[in-house]
Amino acid sequence: MVWIGERTRQLDCAHVEFCRGVNNPIGIKVSDKCEPAQLVELVEKLNPTNVPGRIVIIVRMGAEKVRDCLPDLIREIMTTGKNVLWVSDPVHGNTVKTQSGHKTRD
Repeated sequence: MVWIGERTRQLDCAHVEFCRGVNNPIGIKVSDKCEPAQLVELVEKLNPTNVPGRIVIIVRMGAEKVRDCLPDLIREIMTTGKNVLWVSDPVHGNTVKTQSGHKTRD
């Protein structure tokens, strides 16, 4: 599955424009930095006819942030009636650094 990452999900980004032409499902990775309104705009741009199964939102938030950030994203998507699938990537947002400075994930 093709996806749009955290650093490439701006509406005017080449990744977004490319994915508009892809007919397969498209993933959108979101972290605690994603604003609900921005996510809705992106979903509208990538799926203007609201086809079910086209958009997969991949939540990549750490355990300490998911309770604060995810409900607002879900609420905004539900309020606008957008058809999306939600997937959790629990490993990606739960990075820790070892004493030597290496990043690792449990």
